[in-house]
Amino acid sequence: MNLYVCSTLRHLLFSLLKACSQPETKSHIFIIADQQNINPDNFEPNSLPANVEVHFIMRENIRAQLYKGFFGSVMKLMATRNVKTSPTIQRYIHNALFNRVLGLDIKFSSQNTLFLYNERNKMSRLFRLAFANYSIIEEGVGNYGSVKLKPAEQFMNILTGSKRQFRHFGDDSRCTNIYLLNPDKGPSAIQHKIKAIDFVDDKIITQYGYKFFKYDAQHKYNVIIATQPHVIEEFDLVIYKKFIQALNDNKIPFAIKVHPREDVEYYKQVFPGVELIDSKIPLELIIFGSLDKCRILSICTSAGTGFEKYCTRLNLLKDNELDSLYEIFDDLVKNNNLIDQRIRGLFSNDPILNPKS
Repeated sequence: MNLYVCSTLRHLLFSLLKACSQPETKSHIFIIADQQNINPDNFEPNSLPANVEVHFIMRENIRAQLYKGFFGSVMKLMATRNVKTSPTIQRYIHNALFNRVLGLDIKFSSQNTLFLYNERNKMSRLFRLAFANYSIIEEGVGNYGSVKLKPAEQFMNILTGSKRQFRHFGDDSRCTNIYLLNPDKGPSAIQHKIKAIDFVDDKIITQYGYKFFKYDAQHKYNVIIATQPHVIEEFDLVIYKKFIQALNDNKIPFAIKVHPREDVEYYKQVFPGVELIDSKIPLELIIFGSLDKCRILSICTSAGTGFEKYCTRLNLLKDNELDSLYEIFDDLVKNNNLIDQRIRGLFSNDPILNPKS
């Protein structure tokens, strides 16, 4: 049995793709509905094959029930401290989480496989307590980079004899497999765990994906502006306005895909008359129906990462510039002409965005 823990719509889509690609295996997908204010009524679970079940869960409900009392406090501490649990504790937490709190008849078994995306968020840490090992599926650009350990973490490593100076997604000893869309680009330190994602299947998208997300595949886009939660409050709008102006100058039709954690109504007021795509539809689902290889314009999101077969990612800031994001933004705020220069660079060699090229 496979169990997936998702916190974004992209995660949900990937979980469906993997679960539907294994019809012989029972799969339970847990989507944290309050992470992106997801309404279960926006989905059609009856469209899925019999081996796949999707459950919409709420973080606060789970914590309120699991973390009460003495044993609940101990469980919370173990999740926070990322404690490796014994089989006895795994069984206890498994039964408490799945059977008592979620009300599901999921039997404890060492054959069950847990799949995570962000392995370090609070809910992932909780689910990990019920399993000896787990695997992760690509979260985004973070899977391809590293984060330098804080001085306190480096000091603890010295005490334990570890020479590790950087943190990577999946570097925990209990993580056995890391599934990436571009495995060759994964960090060398964890290459022995990395496997290629081979379950992105057009047939599964058309047979199950569109129906589950209640998406009308007749809507097709050549250019999409993908928003993201504010990097610098309100200044993001300056960049989006410049994207729009550049597209209008070249008479290129486009739509704006609002990030799932953002309010569509906000963008309706800011950009009246501009076509807005429902924020609760995964961008990766939309680009399958594009007329041509869809162009995705954004500031610095991972939108479209790994789906380059279906889209061209055009970020104002390149992936390798993210470590200097705020320094670059300071320059852009001081001199808006730098934004125009970057946009011209993005458009310059693209036959759709720059018909004169």
